[in-house]
Amino acid sequence: MQMVESIAERIHRIDPGHPIFTSLEHSWQLPAELHAYHQLVPSVDIMGINSYYEQQISRLQELTYCFDSTRPYLISEFGPAGYWDSEYSRYDKYNVIKEDNDQSKASLYSREWQNYIEKNRGYNIGGIAFTWRDRFEGSATWFGITDFKGRKKPAYYALQNLWKNQPEMAPHTTLFIAGPDFKIKPGASYEYKAIYNDSIFKNIEWQLYSSDYSEKIVLNKRNKTVLINLPTREQSYRLYVYVSDEQGNVITASKSLNLFWQKKTKNDNTKSLFSAFELPGGNLLQPG
Repeated sequence: MQMVESIAERIHRIDPGHPIFTSLEHSWQLPAELHAYHQLVPSVDIMGINSYYEQQISRLQELTYCFDSTRPYLISEFGPAGYWDSEYSRYDKYNVIKEDNDQSKASLYSREWQNYIEKNRGYNIGGIAFTWRDRFEGSATWFGITDFKGRKKPAYYALQNLWKNQPEMAPHTTLFIAGPDFKIKPGASYEYKAIYNDSIFKNIEWQLYSSDYSEKIVLNKRNKTVLINLPTREQSYRLYVYVSDEQGNVITASKSLNLFWQKKTKNDNTKSLFSAFELPGGNLLQPG
């Protein structure tokens, strides 16, 4: 704290005409951190706070008022629900984190702005939507109001409507990936299908990434159904689908592929647990 205060004092001496702010993550430590900055770092003019989960950002006004009410705050990052807090994140039955769909993300951007940022204008000086383009964090599509090609997601139009008072012009559809919800076998093949309104979105792209993004498998399929031949190396994967129109709009969805890694022992001569799997539609898949 002493170092931050010293730096802030020096900056003010060099450039007295501009305010100084620093940023904190919205965690369970935030009340104590705000109190410490209030007591020990008076030369910082604005407190920046990165807040994502609605359960947290909804309490931000109360916390800043209680623990550091003498200066304004900035929501220095807001956006989709995060992936790092097990108390607030959503998980599937295998305890793998679930990503919200694009429509849910757009709605959350709107609620966060209207209910917790704009509503408390004067106490805060605004908020910064995170982030402009997709990045490899949480997933390949978790954050971003545009995708990796610069195509506009529903969140782009939700924010445009709020900030420019322009009606949302993006076409709407619900998109999700249907496929096996059981643990699947490395090296086998499985079928997945994108469910959406194809009268609006004519173009479709599939991609498969390893969980650490070190491996990317481009699936050269341009239709709703894709058959995936899973790699055999011990790695987790997430499947992504992008559906787009000719006006530069896109909607994305992802699905974690829960692979079953059978533990082997020296004397393990047992037959594989995988003999046949039932795919959607009643078809049986015989793993190789």
